[in-house]
Amino acid sequence: MATALFGGAFFLPLLLSSAAATTTRVSLYLGTGAGDSALQLLDILPSSLDEAFPNGDHNITTFLEDELSSDLLARTDLVIFPGGSGTGQANAIGEVGLALILSWVNAGGAYIGTCAGAFLGMSHIGFYGEPAGFPTQEPWDRGDGNVSVEVLDRGFEDLGLDRDAFAGNVTIMYEEGPVVKASDLPADVNLLALFRTEIASNHPEETEGEMLGTPAITSREVGGGRVVLNSPHPELQPIIPEIYAGEILWALNA
Repeated sequence: MATALFGGAFFLPLLLSSAAATTTRVSLYLGTGAGDSALQLLDILPSSLDEAFPNGDHNITTFLEDELSSDLLARTDLVIFPGGSGTGQANAIGEVGLALILSWVNAGGAYIGTCAGAFLGMSHIGFYGEPAGFPTQEPWDRGDGNVSVEVLDRGFEDLGLDRDAFAGNVTIMYEEGPVVKASDLPADVNLLALFRTEIASNHPEETEGEMLGTPAITSREVGGGRVVLNSPHPELQPIIPEIYAGEILWALNA
């Protein structure tokens, strides 16, 4: 099997395509920095995987920070980092873990990050540019609640969502996920959905108007792999497993 070298430190086996694999292998992070929503994501993942691969098998492995390794990733097609604290997750897996995930994705891995997992991908791993300087709107703790999200044409195409079912604005739970300006993203980042309402209850004078029209769901090809980042929570009420099903298929290039 071919290998990839990163920084002289890690040798990661390139992934077999999901089409060649008999089972879709998902690893979900449940370590330090993962919040309660991680368990709800774990609950809906089987439904999303069944919808994505109705004729295929899948297994879901959960892992803690000290279990993140090249061996784990070699047995994984898709890694998911859930809500909670992105900085907490980054501190838990450390610089070695951050570099390991970036190298694995560049070598063909698939990554989905939700809320904190999206912040981890943007501001710590660096999927969308240099992590130390990635711009996010502050203060980040603007509050939580349901928001309206508009799925864009690119989102319908890439995620395979039903245009009738997801027409207009879709209600999704938001819990202080990253808010970024589309103009701050690299040109090759795909805009899949935008926020059409906002949460600004904690700091209204500083944050009101900032979320409106900003990206809610984005994706990017990173080296040989693919990344999808959700600022809101499709796994929370109202639960929308179809969004994860589409993201899984796109991330795995299936």
